[in-house]
Amino acid sequence: VELDRDLPVEAAAAGAWHGTLGKHHEVSGHFDRRVFYYGLPVFGPTGSVDRVLIAAIDLERIEAEIAGSSPVILVAGPSGQVIFTNRSELAGQTGSRSRNFTFFGHDIRRFEAGPHLPALALHLHQDIPVIDMTGEAIVDLSDAFRATLLQAAAVAAMLLSFGLALLLLTERRRVLASANSELEGRVALRTAELSEANSRLETAIKNRIELGSQLLRLEDKLNQAERKSIVARLNANITHELRNPLMAIQAHISNAKTLMDRREPAAAMGVLAKVEESLRRVSQTIKDFNDLAKEEEAAAGKVDLWRTIGWARDDALERIGGDGVRLTLENADDAIWVRGNNTRIYAVVTNLINNAIDAMGESGDRRVTISVEDGDMVTIKVKDTGPGIKSPDLIFEPGFTTKPPGQTSGSGQGLAIARRLVEIYGGQISARNHPDGGAEFTVKLHRWIEEAA
Repeated sequence: VELDRDLPVEAAAAGAWHGTLGKHHEVSGHFDRRVFYYGLPVFGPTGSVDRVLIAAIDLERIEAEIAGSSPVILVAGPSGQVIFTNRSELAGQTGSRSRNFTFFGHDIRRFEAGPHLPALALHLHQDIPVIDMTGEAIVDLSDAFRATLLQAAAVAAMLLSFGLALLLLTERRRVLASANSELEGRVALRTAELSEANSRLETAIKNRIELGSQLLRLEDKLNQAERKSIVARLNANITHELRNPLMAIQAHISNAKTLMDRREPAAAMGVLAKVEESLRRVSQTIKDFNDLAKEEEAAAGKVDLWRTIGWARDDALERIGGDGVRLTLENADDAIWVRGNNTRIYAVVTNLINNAIDAMGESGDRRVTISVEDGDMVTIKVKDTGPGIKSPDLIFEPGFTTKPPGQTSGSGQGLAIARRLVEIYGGQISARNHPDGGAEFTVKLHRWIEEAA
């Protein structure tokens, strides 16, 4: 609609007559609905405003098309009156429509204007200076708030668990303090036990000295044998076979002394029990060498194979200490019984373990694996990660050794003794280079068969 300057004009035309964009909002009597007017100046040839072009926008028709959409949007005038919105209950309202607070720099509001507005929402606003109004958006936070509550509950549960753990730890410390106090009160009662353990330790040392005397007497007896060549070989074998248990005894005694210094009599007595078991095996070994010198077979009996292998493994671990060697037993849960002599089978397994450890030298990966397979004959396999065997056919010959001249450990008799001990009970022993590297020794022994009553 073009209006002459002299005619009455709507409020929107007032600014346009002065050369600016005019704007006005009202409930139009002509249209009978809310209308927003723009007044656009039309300049004449002289540069002055000659006419004004008025544009009327039907706000209610546009609102009807977007009613109920999300998020809630509204446009408010300078006075705060809502001019345009997609929520009809907000149209025309003036002033605060909510209670607001700030959360980490964000404007959060609680609305009470109607059921179609979110109860808790994020409030966003943007000034629109071209039309001198403010645009606002209201984003529903109900789902986010519920998720936050769930996360807060999870954190609270975690903190509660931590508190309970801290309470239990405090109680445990109290109990430990009480136990420590009681322990200090019982120190005097342990004095008698320490004295007894010390007495047993002295006895073990005396037994070791006596054992040395027995070895000297045995050597003297062997020197009087008619076959001097057999005597010389047997002497070397005795030294080889007794070195390992004696070294284990020495380690046990050292450990027992340490435990005594720490005032741990129970543990010390457990170590002394190992000393007694090692001394028993040494005595049996001496007897077996006497029998072997006479080419006699010790009485064959029922031998718990895994228990005997365990003894050999434990003594080897005592000997090498923290030398970086891993000794692994495979399938050790199955009880297997073989025909033979407990001490002699222990000597065979000990020889194979020591030979494997010596063969690996100072290589980076030092592993010895012992496995047992049950069948018509029980098979023991000892595999290492060393360089392998250069002469498998000669490895069991007396005096054959792969160690360089001058090396103090080993006499070349260990594997020869092992073969003799296995063959006495009808067994077999062999060696080969494993396809995956290293050497593998195989021992086959007869299973123990219970005789019919």
